[in-house]
Amino acid sequence: MAFKDVYGNKGISYRGTDMKDPVDWIDNALTMLTGSSPQAELADNFFERNKNLDGCNYLYGHSKGGEMSSTIFVNHYKEIKQCHTLNGQPINPIELTDKQISALNCIKYDPVINESEFVWMLGGCVYKSRIRFMTSNTQDVFISHGYEAGVYDECENIIQSKNTFVSTIIGKTVGGVCYILQLSTDAFDTLCVKNTKLLDYLRNRCFEKLAGIIRDIENILKTVKGIKDDIIKEIVDFYNRFVDNAKEYYSKNFNRGYHYAITYPVVIVNTDRLYYYAKRLSLINTRLNYLNHKIDKLYWQIGLLDLWNLMQSDLKIGHSYKLLQCQNYLVQTVDDFEKAENKIMNRR
Repeated sequence: MAFKDVYGNKGISYRGTDMKDPVDWIDNALTMLTGSSPQAELADNFFERNKNLDGCNYLYGHSKGGEMSSTIFVNHYKEIKQCHTLNGQPINPIELTDKQISALNCIKYDPVINESEFVWMLGGCVYKSRIRFMTSNTQDVFISHGYEAGVYDECENIIQSKNTFVSTIIGKTVGGVCYILQLSTDAFDTLCVKNTKLLDYLRNRCFEKLAGIIRDIENILKTVKGIKDDIIKEIVDFYNRFVDNAKEYYSKNFNRGYHYAITYPVVIVNTDRLYYYAKRLSLINTRLNYLNHKIDKLYWQIGLLDLWNLMQSDLKIGHSYKLLQCQNYLVQTVDDFEKAENKIMNRR
């Protein structure tokens, strides 16, 4: 729903899960496990059609709508004044950039959680510092998910809970388990598409650990009496050469960009084109989502004889997680190059 006040400010509100719609529940599961929400693309398209071009936009959302408004918020941070969510499903943090995580921890983001409800626990939560717990008038975890379960003052402002310790501990525990599940899903996807991100992560951690061990060895040897500094230096140099050779071996055999970087040491990147391609991929996914939504509605209209054909079509058309990964990769690449460029410019 979109509306406008007398001052021209735009309010855009996203609904929660339709309890009777299986598509919504599937979407919720995909969001938690993979971070890709087919409905999020539709929500983004709705925002683009209804937003205030001057940036006077306010987002609202409950439950699943809270996750969608959070997704819109981190993707359109400069265009949004404030984002208010109530008992929102946590946005999947795996693919978020540092800027997006910072956005979720700024004053513009206002997540309100009923002290007795549970949906906010279903995933890794990277904005715990921003959560305002609301006093509940019930201990039923399902009823407390709704708006009516909160306690409000005469001005309809929430009355903040004073007993959030138990909610926080339980939330961190359940959220931690869900986060491990999210990490496992991301790692599985990474291995399936033969992405080198996981290898790069292990390589960097491994070499950092080895460097720390070498420093520890050097410090221990210096405390031993009778060992000359020359001998200590030779031992440390030996281990450092071993680490350097391991790094070089990895770069030559596992880093796909190594040979290209050696051949073309100067990198010229048109970041505007990268953003353009990312937007094109987003539009393709939006179109796929639209077609998939149309197909989902047909399940209630066809007979058993056509069910198999419809299922085959449904499998071929839908939100593409690979396209979303490519889109995020292009945006992240632009951010990385801009950061590198700023560092270089600041050194001059």
